[in-house]
Amino acid sequence: MKISTVFVCFLLTLPALVKAEDAVLATLNGENITDSQIQPRIKNSMMKVMAQMYEIKRDAVDEMIDDKLLEQEAKKRGVATDALIKAEIDSKITTPTDDEARAMYEVYKKRFGNKTYEEVAPMVKSQLVSQKKQKLYGEFLEKLRKVAKLSYKIERPSFAVSMDDDAHIGNPTAPIKVIEFTDYQCPFCKKARPNIQQVIDAYKDKVVYVLRDFPLSFHKFAKSAANAAQCAGEQGKYFEFSNKIWDNQQDLTEATFKNYATTLGLDMAKFSACSTSNKYFKEIDKDQADGAAAGVTGTPAYFINGKFLSGAQPFEAFKQIIDEELAKIGK
Repeated sequence: MKISTVFVCFLLTLPALVKAEDAVLATLNGENITDSQIQPRIKNSMMKVMAQMYEIKRDAVDEMIDDKLLEQEAKKRGVATDALIKAEIDSKITTPTDDEARAMYEVYKKRFGNKTYEEVAPMVKSQLVSQKKQKLYGEFLEKLRKVAKLSYKIERPSFAVSMDDDAHIGNPTAPIKVIEFTDYQCPFCKKARPNIQQVIDAYKDKVVYVLRDFPLSFHKFAKSAANAAQCAGEQGKYFEFSNKIWDNQQDLTEATFKNYATTLGLDMAKFSACSTSNKYFKEIDKDQADGAAAGVTGTPAYFINGKFLSGAQPFEAFKQIIDEELAKIGK
């Protein structure tokens, strides 16, 4: 199924991008510039492109599978595809009540400007019908998929990314490793927190979640926040401290960090000495270099057993990859 729109704040051995004869791409004063010579310059960009190409192909494959499932089911019932959709989806859509429409209007009231409910009621009800139709359509296709003999042969590109010695939740030997490169000032990284927690809760001992730092240059407080979290980690409170940063992302000052440390019962002398000395800046730089080497250019960026996932993705996007990886190892 298609993955919904995502948001992002702006080593696999790559498949043979070089032709066997090492193509000449340009000549300068008699000297050749070859395909192999430019590979180091484009490696990071190509990694991201490879991941994007996979998603484009996978979406197209899923769309074709859905079309064929509908065609096959219609043929089995001896009806046209349009008639099948009408019977299984359209006929089951009820007209939205005023209560349903008003509830939706109240949630999205700001989007309607100064218009009253009465002025936008037809539009709201139309949107509710579309939502119901999409839900029924998805549920029907999922039902058809469950009884179909379906296996994917298309392979996601995989990148070599280390857990390093960074903070983690779960058993480091778990079969699924979810590595996130994050930035504490990135609003989309904060947006992703509930989805990450859902992954941890859903897969428990099958997943280890690792958080690595990737402070973006235009977020001037992100690196200090990452350093403060690492300092809290020295006293076993990394994620407790990290959560406080996410909860109050607009206030990333040293005074606030000390307040968090006090609340968490940390040894303040040790925390203050660590935080004010920027003790973990080199470690953060290493995380960032490792992320860049794997093609990371924005945050959040995830690697699930090396499979790249970019942006504040929904739980379903993680689930798709994790389930595929677990199926490979029979778990």
